Amino acid sequence: MSLTWLFAPFLFNPSGFHWAKIVDDWKEWNNWIKQQGGIGIQQDKSWQSWWNDEQAHL
Repeated sequence: MSLTWLFAPFLFNPSGFHWAKIVDDWKEWNNWIKQQGGIGIQQDKSWQSWWNDEQAHL
């Protein structure tokens, strides 16, 4: 049963086997994490801008 849970994401996401896509996604995520937020920085460019927008309603 546990093996089924481990391999299920790969069955439903065939793109998970493409190493180049994994590397590209990792680079994009890493750049998103490293980018500083601030005035005029969009949410898709910085996690700080994303977080500020998510918390704006508070």
